Amino acid sequence: WLIFDLKASYSLSAVSLFNTKNATYNDTGSKDFDIQLSSDGVTYTPSLISGRLAWQNSSFQEYQFTNPTSARYVKINLTSAVTPAADGATGGSLGDIMRVGLQEVKIMGIPEPSALSLLAIGLAGLVTLRRRRRAV
Repeated sequence: WLIFDLKASYSLSAVSLFNTKNATYNDTGSKDFDIQLSSDGVTYTPSLISGRLAWQNSSFQEYQFTNPTSARYVKINLTSAVTPAADGATGGSLGDIMRVGLQEVKIMGIPEPSALSLLAIGLAGLVTLRRRRRAV
C-alpha cells in the first residue's frame, strides 16, 4: 500500500493513476487496487474506489469518487501485479516474485469556497482595471 499525507483536509473528487511498465527491466505494473481515505491516518474508510489498471504506461487512468469526500490521507492498496509471463507482456520471467508499482499519482480536490472567492475578486479587479485603461 501507499499512503499520501496531504498535510490538511481537502474535499477530494478523483484519483488518477499512471501504471508502470518497464518490461525490459523485468518491472511489473500494478493490476488490482482499491482506495481508502482517512482524516486521522489511523481509521480508514471502507474501499471507496476499486479497479483494475491497464498494463500500459502511456496515460493516466482516472477514477472519480461517487461523492466528494473530505480527507487528509489517501491510501492506495495495490493488491495484485501484472507480470510479463502471466499477462503476455514482453520481458523476462519473474517466477514467484510479485512486485507492484505506479509511475505517478494525481489526487484531485475541489477548490474551497474561499479560494474561488479570491479568484473571482482577482478577475473582477482585472476587468475593472481594463475598463479604466480603455476610458483614458
